[in-house]
Amino acid sequence: MNIVLDCIRKPQNLGAIMRTAIATSSTLYLTGNCINPDHRKVKSQIYTWWRSKEPIKNYLKIETYPTLEELVKSKRDTGNIFLGTSPNGEINYWSMTICYSDIFIVFGPEEGGLSKEKLKLMNNVIKIPMNNVDVINSLNLATSVALIAYECMKQRMIFKHGRQVSNAWP
Repeated sequence: MNIVLDCIRKPQNLGAIMRTAIATSSTLYLTGNCINPDHRKVKSQIYTWWRSKEPIKNYLKIETYPTLEELVKSKRDTGNIFLGTSPNGEINYWSMTICYSDIFIVFGPEEGGLSKEKLKLMNNVIKIPMNNVDVINSLNLATSVALIAYECMKQRMIFKHGRQVSNAWP
């Protein structure tokens, strides 16, 4: 899975997402004005739970791009698919096959998510369905990433064992 984080600012979120990326064998892309993964608060989120004597870089691939637009431009030319995430998305994240290596799942900043302009860059927009939207408008970013990353991992396991997930990309 390819996880894209655009303009993420909270070290707790990035640290938790880095742990999720390691646990799900995902590649992490940081775009825009993201907090640095080497920030001391991000590192404390990782190293509190780190059990290996090997460096984290042996388990987690991180790529950075100055802007989301530059990432999309550089990767789309080779046929990659970008799925934005938004509470207003039209498709539930579990309703489509998202485990292919050419799919990038894009998450926006903690405050406000992906802008309308950035959502226009996406091939499609997915959502995490929620009840009680009249009292809560979104989930924590790290929680959202974890839900979708584990769905991808589940789908990879299903494909590995020969069963197909419904609603695959055409």
